[in-house]
Amino acid sequence: MAAREGIPRSGGAPQGRKRLPGAVTANQQPLREAIFQEIKGRTQETDLSVPNRKDGWWYYTRSVEGKEYGIQCRVKAQDTGDPVADWTPPAVEAGVELSGEEVLLDCNVEAEGKPFFAVGGAAVTVDGNLYAYAVDNAGDERFTLRIKDLRTGELLPDVIENIFYGISFSPDGTRLFYTVVDDAWRPYQVKAHVLGTPVAEDEVIYQEDDVAMWLGFELSADRRHLVLSIGCSEFSETRLLRFDDYDAGLTTVISRDACVLYEAEPFLLTDASGAASEKILLTHNQDAINSMVSLVDPAELAKPVAEQYWTTVVEHSDDVRVNGAGVTSTHVILSIRKDTIERVQVLPLAGLGTSRQLDPVEPAFDEELYTAGVAGSDYEAPVIRMGYTSYFTPSRVYDFVLPTPEQPAGELLLRKESPVLGGYSPADYVATREWATAADGTRIPLSVLRHTSVKQDSTAAGLVYGYGSYEMSMDPGFGIPRLSLLDRGIVFVIAHIRGGGELGRHWYEEGKKLHKKNTFTDFIASTDWLAGSGWVDPSR
Repeated sequence: MAAREGIPRSGGAPQGRKRLPGAVTANQQPLREAIFQEIKGRTQETDLSVPNRKDGWWYYTRSVEGKEYGIQCRVKAQDTGDPVADWTPPAVEAGVELSGEEVLLDCNVEAEGKPFFAVGGAAVTVDGNLYAYAVDNAGDERFTLRIKDLRTGELLPDVIENIFYGISFSPDGTRLFYTVVDDAWRPYQVKAHVLGTPVAEDEVIYQEDDVAMWLGFELSADRRHLVLSIGCSEFSETRLLRFDDYDAGLTTVISRDACVLYEAEPFLLTDASGAASEKILLTHNQDAINSMVSLVDPAELAKPVAEQYWTTVVEHSDDVRVNGAGVTSTHVILSIRKDTIERVQVLPLAGLGTSRQLDPVEPAFDEELYTAGVAGSDYEAPVIRMGYTSYFTPSRVYDFVLPTPEQPAGELLLRKESPVLGGYSPADYVATREWATAADGTRIPLSVLRHTSVKQDSTAAGLVYGYGSYEMSMDPGFGIPRLSLLDRGIVFVIAHIRGGGELGRHWYEEGKKLHKKNTFTDFIASTDWLAGSGWVDPSR
């Protein structure tokens, strides 16, 4: 077949095939350059994170214009006796060093001369003296771990090669826990390294031999347990290691043989008399497709699951998906999804699982379509850190002051909103919730984004985006590149099709395996809705 004039053959040498896209789209180069400059003009390159308190320090990241990587810093926290004031982050300004500021890791220095650079995890001992970090210099997501003594700035001789994401110190700082992957890049071992000993002697805490199961770990919120999570998309297993009885080894919460998909958080619960007892908070799908939250006494775990007594904390609902639950010293923190929206609720520990249990409190926001999630919490803190965004609200960081009898609704404190340059105004855009009807009559939620200047006269161009797999939800979120499309009069539609998680677990299951066809027919129905809505020209 002869090549079109000015366009190289696509079936020729590899170099010819590489040149083909550029030749076909050469006339679009001015547009590409214009859009690139728009994106660049709206992006602030110099930035910093909101400091996050851990034990006696505030930790944060500086981003400097012209430098590719962040700089990890910290500054000493001050305790005044006022809980909220003590958890109010210091004001950090670009280019202005705080008094007493320490640099833990300048990633730009670490990356010098390296073909690739990425950090796969970091951890600090409770006393703040040792800093462990894992670096990938090859791009294969197998990391090398090093430990720095922050008192001297010197690296310890302990170096561990070929580890996976995630590292943690034991509460006493004598051990470092990490994960190893197999040849198929499946995390299958959790190991413990005793500082100052040969890496070859590292203890295998647990090895998962079932190739269908993945393995991970974290410390419990109160740092009394190492929590190992083993699972697949259908069921899971959690094993606990008590730090105050380390040699006793691992105990299983619920065996995978029970075919329950769950997460477990061990903690101490104080009753009305002031006595504290060990409890496990379970987020599980036992007779609850959208999951629920239960409280169980560890003594119950010795019985078959069918004979165990679980106290309901959050009931199952067909309309609410429970994505997870954690604890602080005073509250349960719930991550839920309702009406497609990811939300946060908090529930006091006082009276938990009894007739005295209070209703959960949800931080309130003033937009219809948004995403709110837990961005961090510390067990002893009177606040939790939250992230918030919407289609036209740049990322915000809040601290939510946890409810008290004196302040039962809690309080949202805005700590930061990511800046958008170039005269951006959210009032120039609108996002609405619409619904398409699938071939089987199911209503498909749509997020319809447009510039306020676009009229419903069937002349605009349209773009429909959908995913619909792995229970991943296409949640509302701000995006600078998308503004360039909307500014050109394009109507942008996100189709929340089956196979995703926007309307709960059943929404996912109705778009997988034998029902996978629904993912594609839902997308077609969403596109048909847009074509007939009057917002776009169907031919565009």
